[in-house]
Amino acid sequence: MAVICADLRGIRAKLRRAKEHYGTLESEINIWGKQQANIGQLNIRRDGSWYVVISDPMPTIPNARFSVIVGDILHNIRSALDHLVWQLVLRDGHEPTTRNEFPIYESRDKFFEEVKFRKKKPQRSVLYGIKVDGDAWTIIERAQPYQGVFPLFTMVKRFSNMDKHKTLCAQLNFADVAEIRQTVTWNSDAILLEERFSGLSLSLEKETELVRYRFSDQPDPNVHMKARLPIDPTFGEGFIKGGYQANVRAIDSLIDDVTQVIDQVSRLPQVIDT
Repeated sequence: MAVICADLRGIRAKLRRAKEHYGTLESEINIWGKQQANIGQLNIRRDGSWYVVISDPMPTIPNARFSVIVGDILHNIRSALDHLVWQLVLRDGHEPTTRNEFPIYESRDKFFEEVKFRKKKPQRSVLYGIKVDGDAWTIIERAQPYQGVFPLFTMVKRFSNMDKHKTLCAQLNFADVAEIRQTVTWNSDAILLEERFSGLSLSLEKETELVRYRFSDQPDPNVHMKARLPIDPTFGEGFIKGGYQANVRAIDSLIDDVTQVIDQVSRLPQVIDT
């Protein structure tokens, strides 16, 4: 009986293409960011005993252009994962169908009910044809977002489905507390009495108060900015209730996570890789 192998070469090509698209996205965001050099600056003002950090109105993002590139990235990632399942079905000696795809579940119960222990029409399971709890199945199950190892896989499911029907929403990220703390500095001898963060959603139309600090009377805290607040777009479902947004840097991390899963499969027997 002929031994059939899973061929990962086309899958690797898909991931390389996703990485190329991400490089394009990163370059265009950097160019756009430099064009906004005088927009979205942070300022420090006094309000009684408080030093208040305020952001200027932020620049408008070229939503359509950025979102189309993100959609291309997601298409290649989703395709790579689905191609992986196709190859693994072949590896286990079965004929794949269009029902086969890489499952992405945030709920363990749902995964068990709809994929692993499907009672009605088990052939409709998206992993039908791959040995349950076999070496390949185990890798796929461990990659589910509910397992907590690769939570960014949720992005693939939600964003790739949305991108097929409408443009992903690009918007400016919420100001990150850690980034604000790296951006604002003061006299190392000053005694910080209180730090209050305000709404961190950056506005396009008006100034946004981000944080305020109160120090002891002496010495002079000399609060000042040592850098600009990074302007990183987010992508996703926008301002709808429960809308899921992801920072642009998470997209690069997602490609790395998918690559890890492919790497795990590549170490199994009966697998062709480059």
